[in-house]
Amino acid sequence: MTSSSSPSGSVAAVPTAKRRRRRGFFDFVLVLALGYGVYAKTPIGAVVETGVRVARGQSDHPSWFSTFKGRETAVKAPVVDDATDTLMQGVLPKALTAAAALHKVDVDALAALVAVRGGCDAAGTCTLQAPDRLAWFAPGGKATVDVDVIAAALAKAAVELGSKNNELAIEALFTGPQALALAVDQGRKSKLEAPEDVEVHSPFLSPSTRRGPLQGALAVLLVHRLRTLAWPAAGFRITSPFGERIHPVTGLKSFHNGTDIGTPVGTTLHSVHNGIIKRASRDSISGNYVIVDHGLGVLTTYCHMDAFDVGEKQRITQSGVIGRSGATGRITGPHLHYILRINDKAVNAEEYGRSPTRTAGLLAPAVPEKPPEKKPEKAPEKKPKKPSDNAQDPDAAKPAALPGAAPPTPTPTPEPPTTTEAPAVP
Repeated sequence: MTSSSSPSGSVAAVPTAKRRRRRGFFDFVLVLALGYGVYAKTPIGAVVETGVRVARGQSDHPSWFSTFKGRETAVKAPVVDDATDTLMQGVLPKALTAAAALHKVDVDALAALVAVRGGCDAAGTCTLQAPDRLAWFAPGGKATVDVDVIAAALAKAAVELGSKNNELAIEALFTGPQALALAVDQGRKSKLEAPEDVEVHSPFLSPSTRRGPLQGALAVLLVHRLRTLAWPAAGFRITSPFGERIHPVTGLKSFHNGTDIGTPVGTTLHSVHNGIIKRASRDSISGNYVIVDHGLGVLTTYCHMDAFDVGEKQRITQSGVIGRSGATGRITGPHLHYILRINDKAVNAEEYGRSPTRTAGLLAPAVPEKPPEKKPEKAPEKKPKKPSDNAQDPDAAKPAALPGAAPPTPTPTPEPPTTTEAPAVP
C-alpha cells in the first residue's frame, strides 16, 4: 500500500508545480504590463523620465504640467528679446541664409532652430546647442555646432524621411528618422487626417521619445509656425492696430486685442496656417466669427464676417478659404478684426509671420507720435490755434497705407458707441 501510494502522490505533485510556475510567469507579465501602463499613460511616467534624463545630463525634459493635463505636445512660447526677434522675424544673418542656400533647406526652419537653441554674434557667426540625436546625421558632432552643421543635418533628415515637410525634418533631428517614420506611417495606416502633424503622430512615438527628445523639438516647431504665418487678407490697410488706443468714438483709452483690417464686405478671408476649426459661431459683439486652432498653442480669430464657409472640427490648410469679410456685430464699419493668440494670450499679429507691416520692413509704433508744433517766425496779431488733439481724431490713429495696398473703404459714422472686442472664448 505504501509503495503504490508514493508514486501516485509524486505524479500529482508535478502538475501542481507546473501550474504554480505558469501562474508566477503570468503574474510577472501582468506586473510588467501594469508598470509600463503607469509609465506610458500616467504623469508618474513623466516624473520617472525626468529623473532618467537628468541623470544622463540631457536637457530636453517633459513638461509636468502639460503631462498632468494630458497634452504632451503643449509648449511654452519662447521669450522674445531683441536677438530672438531678429531671428524669428527680422533680417537674418548672412551666415544663416548662406547655409540654408548651400544645403537647400528651408531658411525658416533653420532660423527657428537657431532662435530657440542658439544665436548669432555681432560678427554674424551663428551657433547652437545640438539636439541629442544629431549624431545620427553628423557623427562626432559636439554639443555646440555651427549653423552649417545643422543645415546639413536638416538636408540629410529630409532625405532619410523621403519627405519635403520642413516640420518633420526639424523633428527628426530630435527623435531620429526611424522612430518618426514609423509613427507617421502608423498615423497613415490608422487613416488619420494630417498624419505628418506632430499633434497627430506623437501618440505613436514611444513614451520615452515623446517625453524626452520630442520636447526639445516642440519649441522649435512653434517658432517655425509663427515665422510662417500668412496674412488673412492681403492688400488692405490696417485701420486700427493692436494695443492701447484712443477709441475713435468714445475718445477714451482702451485696449484693442486684435488688428483691424479695412476689408470691404465680401472680401475672401484665408486661414493663416494649417489648423482645425475650433469654433464657427455668431454673437452680438463679434458678429459671425471663426476660431482656428493651429496647434502648439496658436489660435487665430476672424470677427465681423459676412459668412463663413467652414464648420467646427473641420481641418483647413494654410490659405484655405474661411469665408468672407463683412459688417456683422458691433462695429464702426466693414472690416476684419483679426486676433492672434499664443497660449491663450493675445499678441500683436503684425509682429509675426508674413504680415504686410513686417514684410515691408515698416514695423514701427503703429500710432505715430504727434509732430511738434512749429513756432511762427513772426509774432502774429492773433493767438495761433492749437492743433487738434489726436485723441479726438479717429483718423489720427490709423497708420499710412502700405505700398501697393488697395485704398481703404470709407466707414460710416456710427450712431451708438461700439466695440470690436473678440468673443469671450477660453
